[in-house]
Amino acid sequence: MTRIKSYLQANSTIFEIAKNMAEILALAIGATWAIYNFELKDAPSLEKSPSLSSEISIDTFTEKKIHVNFAVHIKNIGKTSFEVSDVKVAYWLIPIKRILDSSYFPIQEFMREDPKIWITDTSLAVHYPPDMEYNQGFDFILDRNPDYAIVIRAYFSFKGNKGFFRTEDNWNDDTYESRMHCVPDKKP
Repeated sequence: MTRIKSYLQANSTIFEIAKNMAEILALAIGATWAIYNFELKDAPSLEKSPSLSSEISIDTFTEKKIHVNFAVHIKNIGKTSFEVSDVKVAYWLIPIKRILDSSYFPIQEFMREDPKIWITDTSLAVHYPPDMEYNQGFDFILDRNPDYAIVIRAYFSFKGNKGFFRTEDNWNDDTYESRMHCVPDKKP
């Protein structure tokens, strides 16, 4: 027993070094596992997770006017929350003749032009925890003119956290819809 005790005392420095190296190795393995699980594997699902959609409906308002409703839906489909700081809605009226002059309808080209109207809305500018969903309708009363197509777009400004260290990030996204004729929907 004395022999073992004296051997351990003589080599205590080596054992202490080996113990420290094992602890450092365990910490490195744990850190690697955490970075993989929380940064590399889950990071795409933790960032920029809003789902945006929209739709247009057109109804008769009066003999000379139509009612256009632009419904916007936003849902947090991710694992972390985000904020919507503001929403801007714009619409364009595009002459059908201009669309018919080409075989392709490039909506993005038309949206580079100045819109007929800009609206800033704060009703959707709230905190969105996971699975939270909000819907908002924007109503317009327009002249009944079947010679125009309508394009409506909603721009969203988001604020959220990204990455392993949860740094703040700001980004924009949008959703838009178009109708080729400003003619009321037929109700069955």
